[in-house]
Amino acid sequence: MKKDLRRELETIAMLQNPAWEYLKSSSLPLVLWGAGGGARSVKLLLDMQGITIDFVVVDAPFYRPGEFFFDIPISRWEDVQKCRQMNVVIAFITQAAEKMTELRALPEVGYCLMTDASSFKFDPDFMAQNHAALETLFHALSDDLSRQVFLAFLRAKNLHSAEELLRW
Repeated sequence: MKKDLRRELETIAMLQNPAWEYLKSSSLPLVLWGAGGGARSVKLLLDMQGITIDFVVVDAPFYRPGEFFFDIPISRWEDVQKCRQMNVVIAFITQAAEKMTELRALPEVGYCLMTDASSFKFDPDFMAQNHAALETLFHALSDDLSRQVFLAFLRAKNLHSAEELLRW
């Protein structure tokens, strides 16, 4: 079991999120949905990946004309929907899965993802420095489901992909 766990942790540490390459190479405008604290972290993550945000959208109750998110005017969805096609990154937690399902069904949304922009990165250096502690924690979990969720959590953090956690 120890060799298998070590291999699983090494595999997780080497994962790369293909969404970043897609968003970098896409010619479609990118919409960031959300302008709160989580959205700030997502913007910084996108900046680090070299991905430019074209529009920032908030839900109607949060819309205030003339407000900006960094240097980007905050828009209503109705205004942005005029684009023929777009990619969307969801940058909020409450009802994000429902919003993602709704957006993915729209013909004008080419790609939609929900990201986790926390600063935690499960990379090879982190794994090497913390392998013993991760192994101890993994084996302290009382059942297979808990261990599977723990590994999904590490995948989600490494990939900055909240979708990894939707399976659980």
